[in-house]
Amino acid sequence: MQFASELRATRHAMMEDGLVHGETRFPISMPLIVAALLTLLGVAAFAGIAFDLSVVR
Repeated sequence: MQFASELRATRHAMMEDGLVHGETRFPISMPLIVAALLTLLGVAAFAGIAFDLSVVR
């Protein structure tokens, strides 16, 4: 917990110096986007199997 507090303090100091812009509580990251897309793909695959949906008949 102390490490996270130190990181926040460092970020705040960098914002005051103009080295970084703005602060978001939950920044969007590439791994988060990929994880969301894979989750959607998994839900679609499960629905396709569970409800016997197929693109080609």
